[in-house]
Amino acid sequence: MAGALTAAIAAAFSGGAAVVTDEYFEYTTLLLPGNGTNGAQNNTFLDAGNPAEFTASISGTTMTVSAVASGTIKVGVGISGSGVTSGTTITALGTGSGGTGTYTVSASQTVSSTTITSTGFPITRNGNTTQGTFSPFSQTGWGNYFNGSSYLSGDGSSGLALSTGDFTIELWVFANSFTSQPQLISFNPASTNGAYPLIYINSSGGLVYYVNNSTAITGGSASIGVWHHVAVARSGTSTKMFLNGTQVGSTYSDTNNYSVGASRPNIGKAGYNDTSYLDGYISNLRVVKGTAVYTANFTPPTTPLTAITNTVLLTCQSNRFIDTNTQTTAKTITVGGSPRVVAFSPFNPTASWSAATYGGSGYFDGNGDYLTVPYTSALQFTGNFTIEFWAYPSATQVNFSGVFNNYSSWPSSTGVAMFCGHSSASATKWCVALFGTFPAITSTNDYIKNAWSHIALVRNGTGSNNITLYVNGVASGTFTSNNTVTGTANNWWVGTTGDGATTQNFAGNICDFRVTGSAVYTSAFTPPTSPLTAITNTSLLVNFTNAGIYDATSKNDLETVGDARISTAIPAKWGTGSILLEGTSDRLFNGTSSPLLNLSSGDWTVECWVYFNAVAAYAYVLNIAAAPSNNSGVVLGISNTSKIYIGNGVALGTAGNTTLSTGQWYYLAWVKSGANVTMYVNGSSDVTPFAFTPNSGTYAYIGSDASAGNQLNAYIQDLRVTRGVARVITASPTAAFPTL
Repeated sequence: MAGALTAAIAAAFSGGAAVVTDEYFEYTTLLLPGNGTNGAQNNTFLDAGNPAEFTASISGTTMTVSAVASGTIKVGVGISGSGVTSGTTITALGTGSGGTGTYTVSASQTVSSTTITSTGFPITRNGNTTQGTFSPFSQTGWGNYFNGSSYLSGDGSSGLALSTGDFTIELWVFANSFTSQPQLISFNPASTNGAYPLIYINSSGGLVYYVNNSTAITGGSASIGVWHHVAVARSGTSTKMFLNGTQVGSTYSDTNNYSVGASRPNIGKAGYNDTSYLDGYISNLRVVKGTAVYTANFTPPTTPLTAITNTVLLTCQSNRFIDTNTQTTAKTITVGGSPRVVAFSPFNPTASWSAATYGGSGYFDGNGDYLTVPYTSALQFTGNFTIEFWAYPSATQVNFSGVFNNYSSWPSSTGVAMFCGHSSASATKWCVALFGTFPAITSTNDYIKNAWSHIALVRNGTGSNNITLYVNGVASGTFTSNNTVTGTANNWWVGTTGDGATTQNFAGNICDFRVTGSAVYTSAFTPPTSPLTAITNTSLLVNFTNAGIYDATSKNDLETVGDARISTAIPAKWGTGSILLEGTSDRLFNGTSSPLLNLSSGDWTVECWVYFNAVAAYAYVLNIAAAPSNNSGVVLGISNTSKIYIGNGVALGTAGNTTLSTGQWYYLAWVKSGANVTMYVNGSSDVTPFAFTPNSGTYAYIGSDASAGNQLNAYIQDLRVTRGVARVITASPTAAFPTL
């Protein structure tokens, strides 16, 4: 639904010609178009695994199917069509067994022969489970976030030793601070300096190439909160350093022999001084051994880097912490601390988000969030089966974090379950319970926090070790069993162990949860590169793409709290609908800490269209809070005098001059450039630029503060947050914001 919306908006931009793009879309970290279907929220989850279309009539509780256009009719699925009672499900087979014939339905009704479609198995939402566009297939590219105490390490193999020949080290960096002299990449062993390369940014923003325990090259001036391309290349005995394609500093006469120490290189920290880390992002880091890719000034790359000849490392560009290099054997990447894979890169996407192409995910907060699917014979398997999903565990997994379960009791000879860590097996592994045995499988590798992993549990045949757990396409454990998977009239749970206990819930994102009655994978494979579909024998598929209020940047999944929804009650600024927050308990919440929304440093722009229903008191459009129920951060909205307003959640804020009224659309913008903020109403500056010091915050509340106070009673469209750019505001926009 949302994907079609985005396509429609993009088409409106194009006017039949080239699609209008935003030159700063790569810096946009939240964009809520706010258009869509009346009443849509993010709380309804759909099964896409049982599509069927057929012609049928209903008399009482008997449905007679005269023709099947596509798919297979299954017990347990919901149905819809002209005159069909909402919520109707198929409860039993009659003479039909998936095709023409009779079936029993849950509600007595009379329906003349009409086209009926299967809506899949009913899915019940529990807790605050939500869904949105963050997925393993982001259209915006990837980077890694380093929080000032985290890093990545290479495997220290000889292939990473730069030796005495030509080489190139390059990457993109977006720094949040220069205070700790952010380290970008170091080949230094942990306890010795030696003649190892180290690239960092000093406290004044200068770029430094450091070897032989001294500065070899320094120069240039980087900025906080901006993507910069950094490269160091040696050609013969001449080493040059480049910032955004321009040589900085002097050429260094370089005859060093660069070997490599164990567990090196380090990315995001120095090897010999582990107190120096990066607070910021790195994207597309490439090491080429044997080629000086750059010997003179150049135009920085405008698309993600590839593994050119002599590439020995290519990382920070995937949905996982991996080396994507194809020129040599991929190096093992080790995680230190809690870095994150983020959908943030220096490159604009080539297409807008769509559900079919880029998918979505469900967010589970680890505190009572889960989904249930009722027992059905279609989820029983006497033979082969595949249960698969993508998971992005957060940094707060607890013991017994259940990803899915269909046990009717614990233990059960007919059930299957999976956990992201378990004290009885291993707190750091994927742990599987099968047919009364726990752990039946404990993965050979750890689950990785803050990164996507593809997980598949497959039964293939009846022989020894016929059940395999695959992690990212690689076999990670086996078990032998030919028991029937039934669950014995029990639910399937997603996001929990089954009883909904807050200590047994998964914390993080799940994408493309699919259950199939066949062995989809029978040997090592490449994880899917696009959203899963309902292939043959699919019994259940939860794509998590039914969000009514979605982020067009694919970076955030938002909870629709209270009755926050899309509404068509008033004429929208663009399209047919807008986001309605009614000033009671309604708001949107990103559910988890997001460093991409932190406005504490650098330039930024926040803008939106607002149609006020009330303006008599403080009301917050956006609060970027330090923590749940902690308003310290940045608050943007209107004051108690009905003026545009900004505050930092602690000290009294600043209000504008224009008195805002109800019953009309206003374009509001807050722009921070350097140390100053300017506020705009309908494209005109509403107050003289003034000094403003924002506090740190990573939790986004739209329509209230973090404590659910200062609530907004209004309609919103095109809420956009841009990091690193003080956008130039000269007038109100004349079209919806581009989504690419």
